[in-house]
Amino acid sequence: MRRILMLLMAIIPAGCAPADPPLPKLTYPTAMIGPVVDDYGGTQVPDPYRWMESLDSKDVAAWVTASNAVTEPYLKSLPLRQAFGTRLTALWNYPRVGLPDVTDSGALFYARNSGLQRQSPIYMRASGSTVASVVLDPNLISEDGSTSVGQWAASPDGRFIAQSIWDKGENRMRIAVDAVDSSAERKVLNIWPSLIFRWSPDSKSIYYRERQVGYVPENEVLKVDISTEKSTQLVSAAPEFIVDMAYSRDGKKVAIVRGRNTSNFVMLTPAHTK
Repeated sequence: MRRILMLLMAIIPAGCAPADPPLPKLTYPTAMIGPVVDDYGGTQVPDPYRWMESLDSKDVAAWVTASNAVTEPYLKSLPLRQAFGTRLTALWNYPRVGLPDVTDSGALFYARNSGLQRQSPIYMRASGSTVASVVLDPNLISEDGSTSVGQWAASPDGRFIAQSIWDKGENRMRIAVDAVDSSAERKVLNIWPSLIFRWSPDSKSIYYRERQVGYVPENEVLKVDISTEKSTQLVSAAPEFIVDMAYSRDGKKVAIVRGRNTSNFVMLTPAHTK
């Protein structure tokens, strides 16, 4: 009997508690349906939202603005949002330093975030020096912060720093090169690489995997001269795909990790094209 009374005492308050207020009904903006239809081998495949890929168009800007007008008021109305935001900000607010990259000149390059910076600036400390200076601040590349930096690498001679950049959420990246001493203007190479790139030992070229469109294996390694921006093919691994690449210590050969199905193997190829 006592157990029954205890159970009723637990159930009755829960049943009498006021119900949560109903969630507001959200009316989302209607997305325009475009007329684009692609022909793949005789099969007609509609792509009605292709217009959304034009990130700088007025139609996309208007649609994003209308979507934010629905989303932001709802998120601000959530009672725990501020508490979560405050706690997460406190947990994330601590200085952190990435792994250093030491060049042939002895200069030390590393990423350091003071705590709440959106992207970590890259610092350089000359050989034998204890003073570091900022050589690349990704937060200043674009005024609206829409350009993000992924991989970065200092050239072996320490004169340049290359970085992969994404503009406004594009699904393809590009490579930009900056002179550490600001003696030359920032150069965005006219190539579309994949995630991996490597400097040549003489600091004159960058090797990269070519970024393919769609689900095509990345099976080519190319070399781009940073002064002329001319690209040449170093090797094609078709039908395998390229996993990674690295230089031999003497700079004469490139070790390329090739993949096929579930197996990987390494091939050596001359570092210089004829």
